[in-house]
Amino acid sequence: MGKEGGAKGAGGGDGGKKDHQGTRLFSDFEEISTETAEVLAKDGFTRASPVQEATIPLLLSHKDVTVEACTGSGKTFAFIVPVVEILRKLHRGRHQQHKEGGGEKARRRGNKIIALVVSPTRELAGQIYKVAKPLVESVGQGAGAELVVGGSSNAEEDAARIEASRAEVLIGTPGRLYDLICICGKVDMKQLEILVLDEADRILDEGFKQQISSILGSLPKQRRTGLFSATQTEEVKQLARAGLRNPFRVVVRQQFRAAGRGQGKPSTSSSAKDKIPCAEVRVPSQLSLQYAVCSPKEKLAMLVKYIRDFKGEKGIVYLLTCACVEFCAKALKGCGLLGGHNIWPLHGRMKQGARNAALKSFTESKSGVLLCTDVAARGLDIPSVQWIVQLDPPQDPSFFIHRVGRTARMGQSGRAILFLHSNEETYVPFLQKRKVPISEKVNLKCCEEDLSGIIRKMNERDRDMLDKSIRAFVTYIRAYTEHQCQYIFRLKELDVGHLGNFFALLRLPKMKEIKKIPGALLENFQPSQVDPAGVPYLDKSREKQRQEKLEREAEAQAKAKIEREEEKKRRQKIHQNEKRLPSAKRHKIDALQDDLELEEDWKLFKKLKKGKITEEEYDVQVKESREDIQKQMDKKRKKKRKNKRGSREA
Repeated sequence: MGKEGGAKGAGGGDGGKKDHQGTRLFSDFEEISTETAEVLAKDGFTRASPVQEATIPLLLSHKDVTVEACTGSGKTFAFIVPVVEILRKLHRGRHQQHKEGGGEKARRRGNKIIALVVSPTRELAGQIYKVAKPLVESVGQGAGAELVVGGSSNAEEDAARIEASRAEVLIGTPGRLYDLICICGKVDMKQLEILVLDEADRILDEGFKQQISSILGSLPKQRRTGLFSATQTEEVKQLARAGLRNPFRVVVRQQFRAAGRGQGKPSTSSSAKDKIPCAEVRVPSQLSLQYAVCSPKEKLAMLVKYIRDFKGEKGIVYLLTCACVEFCAKALKGCGLLGGHNIWPLHGRMKQGARNAALKSFTESKSGVLLCTDVAARGLDIPSVQWIVQLDPPQDPSFFIHRVGRTARMGQSGRAILFLHSNEETYVPFLQKRKVPISEKVNLKCCEEDLSGIIRKMNERDRDMLDKSIRAFVTYIRAYTEHQCQYIFRLKELDVGHLGNFFALLRLPKMKEIKKIPGALLENFQPSQVDPAGVPYLDKSREKQRQEKLEREAEAQAKAKIEREEEKKRRQKIHQNEKRLPSAKRHKIDALQDDLELEEDWKLFKKLKKGKITEEEYDVQVKESREDIQKQMDKKRKKKRKNKRGSREA
């Protein structure tokens, strides 16, 4: 059984540039060296947050820990500082050994991995690397860290880079680390001192359980391990029991006494004075949580009005699927209603270079909107995000607190709004039962312009926009059916007609999921008079390719139709001829044909195995042999019928 330690207080971002009342200075920790404290102080981090105060001494005293803390509480420094201190201690030992005459042996040890940090996403791994790199390099004597993620290089190139840089701290995603450690085996983990699993529940939820188990099996048992997460799932607990030795459990939560703090501007609220009893919750106390109920058709118009009202601020909008992000990004940029607002899309299907560029631009910008999926819901520390809009609730309800945790970080205030359809309003009491302090219902207004009409005209002119609309609608419907809270998010209760209007479709796509929906929920859809098949691409080269593809498809369909008709006639003819033979004789001929084909196939297969013929020759000869056998059987049938007629005439 593990021991449990608890800490309560206001957590900031990583380290918290705003001093945490009641917490210790980094310089007061006996476990933290003066050099590390000075590096932290230069960047404005002087006091430890509650999670750092509780965790750093445990890891530096060779204890395993599982840490559950709300997002934005400073978990990253809670494991990076111990990693740096472990490196300093090892380097001091090597330096002393070098003085005593063991320099060559000490230099050889410098190429071993001392610390391994595993993160669920490339973006979060990159953020951890940026935080860790200057601290690790402050150790001196060639100490360094390397980032290994997919999408930019292969495992062989990463292994060569690690070898060349002689890095001792490795930060990466489970898939790439599994390739390096378990498949290639080119990274030496024999001297590993500390393993960190950041956002451990997300790592396991993403299907990396097998890779993590393989990685753990390849690491030395005499190590210290830290599991960090905002939520402790049953899978994380099982992993802690299997991979940690008598771990200490650190729980850091917030005190949240009242819901309904304002947005900074007046808003109409049906329950602005509601109070939530003081309880331990997993969101920062300075975060205002609200929700709005609206029709699917109104959501985008409300979002445009909201962005306009808070021009000059920085916000994140979460959507359900990658295709929805692409659609909304193009719609908001092309509608002409958000001039002067920067908009960046970010989702898992983008190329790694584009993802990095979008995240970097948004992080460095003073204002703008990031449209994203849950790929940006965990762990990312983006400065000065004033608001969060969840245009679609997450499929996994545990992601709600991670989404809203992108704001109200480092002691700053923030606000978050959840958009719900009328059939989804029971999601609010569900969240309240999970100790999420959301109760204030706000009435948001739509923009005055006819946004749906504007996007509909875009779809009628540009096939690329139309394709994005159709793809977004299809993926939304399919993702909606996969909600973990299916008793709340029921497709049979969703207003699919207005959802089609939200995506400005010209026609509703043919989907098996839609066939089960009551007709009353489809009546609100307003089809366009424009034929979708006639909408061209604005890009002339793409339109030319589309027309050529349509011609090829038309020719292929015509050819296939002729072949089907000929095959139908041939089968009818055979069927008519075979009807004249008794069933016993037909079955006997069919069985003989099967035996001959099997025997001939076996002969050819033996030739293939011996290398006398190639696979291509094998396929050709099998086809030819079956055609010959078919001709032989046809002759037998013809002969049988002839003999039958002759016996009747006699």
